[in-house]
Amino acid sequence: KAIRSFDAAFGKFARIAYNLIAAVHLGAILFFEWRGFPGKVAFDVPLWLHAPMVAVQVAGWVLLFVALVQYDLGRFGGLTQARVIVHRRGSRRMRGAGYGPMAGAARELPEPPPDIPQARLEPLVTHGIHRYVRHPLYSAMMMVFWGRAFDEAALMTAAWGTLYLVIGTHFEERKLLQIYGADYARYSTAVPRFLPLRGRARSG
Repeated sequence: KAIRSFDAAFGKFARIAYNLIAAVHLGAILFFEWRGFPGKVAFDVPLWLHAPMVAVQVAGWVLLFVALVQYDLGRFGGLTQARVIVHRRGSRRMRGAGYGPMAGAARELPEPPPDIPQARLEPLVTHGIHRYVRHPLYSAMMMVFWGRAFDEAALMTAAWGTLYLVIGTHFEERKLLQIYGADYARYSTAVPRFLPLRGRARSG
């Protein structure tokens, strides 16, 4: 119900709205870490743990990049959908004002018919890193969070950031099941959410 209400509120701008809200929340967490603990005290982390924690953080950034390049970033971020809508609306206004030929470029932007399922527009990604975890972006962010938890503020950021990602994943999974149905159900059975602890999905 919450997902349907969100989609109804933002329409075709739902994807970009979701990403902006997520960015604001994560930014708020990082800002609170930066400003909320002026006298933050570093933990007595054993020296032998420093290198592994830094390695986890670096690996998280690498994983984040690897996962991102497997997406259509324009569509993933909602920019493609928003651009099409804005151009279409501008084209209609121009035609209504008598500038039909000047609006031709906007008509060239593809806008799929409403009866085409979203699963056909955005095929389920199960190749590459997605063969091992369903949400590699979230896995990467958790690695970055925990790899830098050398003081109480960073530890709180890691804890709250992880909680936010886990809760967000719950709603995202429900949306993915609505879009992809049995295909996503099978995929979620074969591949874990965050840690590659069991089998992998086939890319074909």
